[in-house]
Amino acid sequence: MAKSDKIKLEEIAYKEVKFVKVCDLIKLLLVCIVIGILGWHVITMFTAALQAKPETLSAFAECLKSWNLMEVLLFLVSTISSCGWYFEHKRNNRLVKKEGILRHEKESSDPIHTRSGLDETGATPKN
Repeated sequence: MAKSDKIKLEEIAYKEVKFVKVCDLIKLLLVCIVIGILGWHVITMFTAALQAKPETLSAFAECLKSWNLMEVLLFLVSTISSCGWYFEHKRNNRLVKKEGILRHEKESSDPIHTRSGLDETGATPKN
C-alpha cells in the first residue's frame, strides 16, 4: 500500500471519529434541552395549580389519592429493571459475536492451535 493511501485512510478514520464525537455532543445537547423544557413545563404546571381555585386543588388531591403509590413505584422499578436487562442482554450478545469473530481470526491464523468449532455467536454448531 502506498504511503499516500495510508495517509488517506488515517485521515478518513480521524474524520470518522470526529464526526461521531460531534454527533454525540449534538445528541447530548438535544437531550439536555428536552429535559429542560419538560422540567420548565412541570414547574409552570405546578405553579398554575398552586395559584388555582380551591376546587381545582381538591380535584388534584383526589387524583393523587386515587393513585396507589406502591403500584406506581412497582411499575417504575420493574420497567427500569426490564429495560436494563434488555440492553445488557443486547450488549452481551454483541460482545460475544465480536469475540467470536476475533477468536475465529486468531484460530485461522495460528498454525499451532486448531479451530474450536464454535460459531460467531459462541454456540456449538449441531452436527
